[in-house]
Amino acid sequence: MKQLSSLSGTLILILAVLFCIWSFARFLFEKKGQKRWSSIPGLLIILLIQVTGYLTLYERFQELPMLYFGGAAMLMILFAFFSYRFVYRNLSEGLLCGMLFSLAIGLLFITRLNSSYAVRQLAYALLALLVCLLVPMFIRRMKMLRNAWILYAVAGILALASVMLFGVTINGATNWIKVFGFTLQPSEFVKISFIMMVASMLYTFSVGKKPFVLISVFAAIHVLILVYQRDLGGALLLFLTFVGMTYYVSGSRKWLLLCLGGGGAAAVAGYFLFSHVQTRVMAWLDPWTYIDDRGYQIAQSLFGIGSGSWFGSGLAEGMPGQIPVVISDFIFSGIVEELGILFGICLIVNNLIMFLYLMRLAWDTKNAFHQYISIGCGMMISMQSFLSIGGVIKLIPSTGVTLPLISYGGSSLISTIMMLMIIEGLYIADAEIDTGHDTKTEQPSVRKLSHKPLKYIVLTVIMFMTLIGYLVYFNVVTAPKILDNPYNKRVEISEDARLVHDVWLLIF
Repeated sequence: MKQLSSLSGTLILILAVLFCIWSFARFLFEKKGQKRWSSIPGLLIILLIQVTGYLTLYERFQELPMLYFGGAAMLMILFAFFSYRFVYRNLSEGLLCGMLFSLAIGLLFITRLNSSYAVRQLAYALLALLVCLLVPMFIRRMKMLRNAWILYAVAGILALASVMLFGVTINGATNWIKVFGFTLQPSEFVKISFIMMVASMLYTFSVGKKPFVLISVFAAIHVLILVYQRDLGGALLLFLTFVGMTYYVSGSRKWLLLCLGGGGAAAVAGYFLFSHVQTRVMAWLDPWTYIDDRGYQIAQSLFGIGSGSWFGSGLAEGMPGQIPVVISDFIFSGIVEELGILFGICLIVNNLIMFLYLMRLAWDTKNAFHQYISIGCGMMISMQSFLSIGGVIKLIPSTGVTLPLISYGGSSLISTIMMLMIIEGLYIADAEIDTGHDTKTEQPSVRKLSHKPLKYIVLTVIMFMTLIGYLVYFNVVTAPKILDNPYNKRVEISEDARLVHDVWLLIF
């Protein structure tokens, strides 16, 4: 049984590496409008990962419904792949494949953790894909979207305020509301309205001090409401997205330093105002001293990552259940424990490639509003990935945000898919104008920037590479020192994983 899990884990790793190589090569060499690069290899790799994973889970737990669920998950992937390619023939297939890869990994590992939660996640994903199949059709037909910044601002503020009036408490936080028996997190959908608001304001007003002050005021209202609700992770995401979008347009280092300085001052104030922020910072600085209480979660996360080493303990052979909220905020730790640090690096690389696709779509478009939305979505998703992974590997204090498309959570999953499909819709609209299929839609030109946005992209690439570098450093330097801690219940697992690592080194 253990050998089967290790072999299947190794096969999944090899497939993930092949997917990243294929995806990056496609990004480098494919040109806009070309159909030379087929997306079928990427789809086949995703399906092979699912087949291998679900067969392994069935062999491990001997639960036939897992095979049925695996079949349903694969049918959903096939439906999404072919339906989007058929309805929207000019979509960015590389970005679509990256999304489906993360979605498939998330469904597989949630099934391993809790099959009932996996059924819900599959339902959320299918709902999002069905709804978002129509989203691009509305976007390319609604010219009023470009100047409706006040509508986005009011909608976002009211959605956040609804939590204060009708919110329910889950796991100690009041960030949810119940609608027709379903629990929703409004802040996840406000991410979209916030990006649309900032993009619309940047498009409507010329770049200058007064418009930036106005944008800052409305952005601050959103952030302060989230701070009041103690959703500091969500507040940080909105703030960083605002900074990224405005810096992309202005290119002003003074503006960037001003925003970061103000954000740093706010972070210091938050440390003294909120006890749970102090707890997270103390757990980040020294989890071992507080391992009995405030440091327990991050310590268990590090035990899991270190025990998995490069190649993992094997799918369903680890102890991810030892990590609190592993199914949502700390899912990356559980995945790395069983599939290995190298697989975790593949997840980071896939997120990086998706970000690069979003930046390419922004750069290729001739519509300023579309460009700003692409920048905002790229910033939001990439920063959420960085904060989620960085927090669970102890690179930064934990912020409590989920890993996009992978963590359990219907609101987060739906909002992320919606953001990506909005970008696909904008890309399609631009492609139709370029090819002459849409001659009625007005196409406002992109304002020429006073700087090269390449610096913006390089900074984000460095951010992702920092995650990879820190993971490697942790496994080589830190992990051997902490695995013999008496709080680590994975001693035998970590020894097996290290043995597999040594065997691979001898082979290669």
